[in-house]
Amino acid sequence: MQKATEKTDNRAVLAKALTELKRLQARVKELEAAQTREPIAIIGMSCRFPGGVTTPERLWEYLRGGNNAVQEVPSDRWDLDAFYDPIPGKPGKMYTRRGYFIDEIAGFDRDFFNVGPAEANAMDPQHRLLLETCWEALEYAGLSPTALRGSNTGMFLGAMNSDYAHYSVQDLNAISMYTAITNGNGIAAGRLAHNFGFQGPAIAVDTLCSSSLVSVHLAMRSLQNQECDLALAGGINLLVTPSMFVATCAASMLSTDGLCKTFDESADGYARGEGVGVIALKRLSDAQRDNDSILAVLRGGAVNQDGPSSALPVPNGKAQEKVIRAALKDAGVNPADIGYIEAHGTGTALGDPLEIEALNQVFGADRTAGQPLWLGSIKTNYGHTEGAAGIAGLLKVILALKHGEIPPHLNFSSPSTKVAWDSLPIKVVTEPTRWSEDTPRIAGVSAFGIGGTNAHMVVEAPASIDPDATQPCVSALTLSAKSPEALKAMVDSYADYLASDAVDIANACYTSNISRASLASRLSVYGENPAELLAKLQAISVGDLPFVAHDSTASNSRLAYLFSGQGSQYPGMGRTLYESQPVFRSAIDRCEELLREQLEVSLTAVLWGEHSDKLNQTQYTQPALFALEYALAEMWSAWGIKPTLVMGHSVGEYVAACYAGLFSLADGLRLIAARGRLMAELCAPGVMSVWFCDAAQVKALVKELGLEQQLAIAAFNSPENTALSGEPDAMGTILAVAEERDIACRSLDVSHAFHSKMLEPMLDAFQAVAESVTYKKPRLRIISNVTGQPAGEELGNALYWVRHTRSAVKFEKGLRALQANNVNVFLEVGPGTGLLSIGKSCLTEASLNWLSSLHSKQPDKPQYIETASRAWELGLPVDWAALHQGRRYHKTVLPFYPFQRHHHWLENAVLHSTPAVLETTAQGESVNTNSSAIKASTTTERPTAQPLSDVVVSIVSAVRGIPPQQIKPEHHFQMDLGYDSMMIMELKSKLEVALNSEEKIPIKEIMMVTTVDKLIEFAQARVAT
Repeated sequence: MQKATEKTDNRAVLAKALTELKRLQARVKELEAAQTREPIAIIGMSCRFPGGVTTPERLWEYLRGGNNAVQEVPSDRWDLDAFYDPIPGKPGKMYTRRGYFIDEIAGFDRDFFNVGPAEANAMDPQHRLLLETCWEALEYAGLSPTALRGSNTGMFLGAMNSDYAHYSVQDLNAISMYTAITNGNGIAAGRLAHNFGFQGPAIAVDTLCSSSLVSVHLAMRSLQNQECDLALAGGINLLVTPSMFVATCAASMLSTDGLCKTFDESADGYARGEGVGVIALKRLSDAQRDNDSILAVLRGGAVNQDGPSSALPVPNGKAQEKVIRAALKDAGVNPADIGYIEAHGTGTALGDPLEIEALNQVFGADRTAGQPLWLGSIKTNYGHTEGAAGIAGLLKVILALKHGEIPPHLNFSSPSTKVAWDSLPIKVVTEPTRWSEDTPRIAGVSAFGIGGTNAHMVVEAPASIDPDATQPCVSALTLSAKSPEALKAMVDSYADYLASDAVDIANACYTSNISRASLASRLSVYGENPAELLAKLQAISVGDLPFVAHDSTASNSRLAYLFSGQGSQYPGMGRTLYESQPVFRSAIDRCEELLREQLEVSLTAVLWGEHSDKLNQTQYTQPALFALEYALAEMWSAWGIKPTLVMGHSVGEYVAACYAGLFSLADGLRLIAARGRLMAELCAPGVMSVWFCDAAQVKALVKELGLEQQLAIAAFNSPENTALSGEPDAMGTILAVAEERDIACRSLDVSHAFHSKMLEPMLDAFQAVAESVTYKKPRLRIISNVTGQPAGEELGNALYWVRHTRSAVKFEKGLRALQANNVNVFLEVGPGTGLLSIGKSCLTEASLNWLSSLHSKQPDKPQYIETASRAWELGLPVDWAALHQGRRYHKTVLPFYPFQRHHHWLENAVLHSTPAVLETTAQGESVNTNSSAIKASTTTERPTAQPLSDVVVSIVSAVRGIPPQQIKPEHHFQMDLGYDSMMIMELKSKLEVALNSEEKIPIKEIMMVTTVDKLIEFAQARVAT
């Protein structure tokens, strides 16, 4: 009996344990699910809508103003009269004349996106607009699109119509190699991911009217599941042919007047509209970490299917209710938390009441008439944008959350009698309505596909953050574009934008510098304060200052550091940098610590403090210059402005060697401190002078006066700059003679006769110190002062540094060695500009560029900002984020890139199933892809009057879409002309036609031809055979 009881007890314990285990497993799953449901931040957005709306800001103005953009079908789409008949049911006819259309959909900046003219012509304009709006969404987010190449960025795009594909195959003769890959919604996401270089998921979505909101949902899930780190999501809808107008009219879906009268008694169908919307998304924690501007937060969402209903296009209210409840659960919010619903709201007598009833089932229980659920639909402004409808509604909600105001719902004068409004706590927003300040601003967005796929997203306003005040400072505004024309347009738009009192210019500069793509054509504007910067920009815009577009690709910039020597120092040098630049300050502090045992006073006290009177004493000058120049080099490097070679002048070579890695900072400081100390202790005072003539003339005068033993050339700087060093009496004699003979020269303010035999007393002691240094192979090439040539292993020998101390500086030869190594940008890393002046007199080519770090007559900040700006204009990779480090800035919205569009449209397509030919405007530039046109343009027989080389060049230019005169024989197809594999295929086809070749050119052969001149030779060889 006892055993039976024990057995029963054991079973009870096991059952209890099993129950607890199941509870814990469920909790684990709940926590895991919660972990994957991190909220998603919306950090960028862009759009195109009818009514001239090209920015989110303009969209808000349009919606808040209660505007409606309905219009007749534009003449550049199709011949409306040929397809219109007011009597419903006529085959091949549409009973409405109206819709919602975006302006200028044929325009496309093909050069910006590196697309050839034939491909641009064949490309669905939906793809083209998505390229632009995806770029803009990233710009709005403060992210450089070019910096994201290779990143784990996802692309999720919804679309339901592909009119241009239908349009493009009407004339079979017009079908080209591009037709298959430039049309169709399925390839859109892949095309964009390819163009931008993204390597996250790329998914095209077609769930009809819910396509774009489903795309947002998938992007949210992809981010939550760690499939990507950044996502672009949205959708598009363009109405290029009358086909779907005819089809929807045949099904009696469209309203006759072209209005969506959503929830109104007069609702009689929807109106078709165009639209594009894209948003940029990140996980909320990532956006907060990256200091992104958060526009709104996706709390959650859901997607489901109608399942069985009375007919496929008939909505299912129960399914709508379920998807909304699922979205609320996913978001972790209660129905009472929702303040506004952006309804699907197509304006049909059947669909609107069903949607209201579903909303009432979800939200009606916990509300009163005094706290209604607000309701509206953007379709009353823009019609039903079909595949873009969900993103259109979401953009409206993002803007409403941002501004704390709900814009009015239009076309609602007589509420539908099919809805019991008086018994519902639901109210349509008929005028701009302030959002309640008492509760969090949370909204829902619905989109229901005609095929039954439903989506609902829950969106919340971001937590309010009181931004720190921006610290005003000297700054630069960097602007870049693909062409000078686009750059000038950018200058004009920024000049207008920054003039607004609402714009923080410092934040605008910061955002432009760190987040906009650095393109080929560049201009940087800088000033000591925001007002000065704006004044300069406006002067350039109106022509009071010259507009100069710097081609950053032309110079193929190679940079050398030139480290200054003694005599360049001045009181206060670098102090502002120490106070404002973390990298510079850290380097100086390290040097001070390492010099603590070498100097009896503080380094910073010598530079900027109570011992600054010692700065011109060589035992302090040399280590002070070394520390300052080393800190400058570290600062420039941290900002991305790094050299390919280095050279110093006298003392500067020690810094060059240390920076290049020949010896450590500790050894370098110990060596330079010993050098200065030994000179001060063991060497008699001496003097130096600079002569503005060549060394031969100076030597001749020294010899004439018999002063060879007392004076010597210390530096061969340039043909017109020679340094002389030696004993004071002898120097006085020669300077007096020079004055008599009117020879330009002057004394230098130095304590010793450097690089002369007067330094010999310290050489043995200095050699002992140099021998204690640990030498390593440098990571950069160093130009030697001793030889004026790139140094080799001799730098790692103590005797080199002894010889360097005694020998004349061969600076001119060193400059020419740098030039021979293709250096074309020289940055003086030191307190002065003396080396730049010498360099300019020695190397006079206009293609060379001379930059300085500091200037005794200009405050530190304007100088380094000016230099960084110029370096960036020259194509050097300036890290503006590092340059702005240490100050508080916030990303802000800036004007979008000014695309330079060409007209691209297939002009010859014909809709054979209809009584009229599709017509389009022929304004601007267009390329005919008809095969006969290709033959005409390239000729079927090689004309005797035109050289074959000209024929080849004309084909190359036609494929790339640039004038023939811009084609150079040495141009590389990929590197210089931007050819891709499809352009090569087009080039091959056109060349075969031009050569009247019956034998096809093997693709392997044409792929081996890399330059234009090689292609000419290739064509000539085929003609000869």
